[in-house]
Amino acid sequence: MTNHRFFIQPDQISEGQVTICGPQARQICAVLRLHEGDEIGVLDGSGCCHIARIGSAKKDQVVAEITDTIAMQTESCVRLTLAQALTKHDKVELVVQKATELGISEMMVFTSERTVPRPAGDRIAHRLDRWRSIAREAAEQSNRASVPSVDGIISFGDLLRKAPDFDYSLIAWEDETGLLLHEALAKVQPGARVLYIVGPEGGFSRSEVTEAVSAGVVPISLGARTLRAETAAIAGCAVILHMMEG
Repeated sequence: MTNHRFFIQPDQISEGQVTICGPQARQICAVLRLHEGDEIGVLDGSGCCHIARIGSAKKDQVVAEITDTIAMQTESCVRLTLAQALTKHDKVELVVQKATELGISEMMVFTSERTVPRPAGDRIAHRLDRWRSIAREAAEQSNRASVPSVDGIISFGDLLRKAPDFDYSLIAWEDETGLLLHEALAKVQPGARVLYIVGPEGGFSRSEVTEAVSAGVVPISLGARTLRAETAAIAGCAVILHMMEG
């Protein structure tokens, strides 16, 4: 399979041909320097990768003919949603990238009591566009069949109201000492929808955890050491997906 893969919309495929415009076309021509006759892979979210041979390559439009379609087997049997509290600087970008590579299905960004950044409405839209772009690029790089959705920025209360939609909901809390993550996963079945919640740099307040428990969310520990928010997100996702896929 070709090393160059691009996520597209289904309507970009018509009569056995795929048309790619905009930044992706510029990447193909100007960055990757691919030409007529070169092969690319295109993914439309159907779970398959279409192998296509470039017939026309211009900086504003690339047209390629589909020559083969390969079923992908790279998606997890667990539907894992990562809910990450908004953090400082570019830490959310790191979490989006690595969690996508690991195999999450969805990511939600939320604000909580100890969240420091409070972006304005116009900046929220810009950040969401940036995070979604990172997710797409990470999915292409890691040979995934789909791109996880990235939504937000919502309140902690709104997040908890979504908890009943999941089969299992877990919240990482540094003051939890009785239940380790791998123990909480013992009852999770393949195909389950799992929500994993991680707080900001200052962690969750006790009242927030109490509110989460009332919503059916289970507090879990990641071990004896206190982890940074981004480490807790990435490590937790890795453990959940490894245990449930293994």
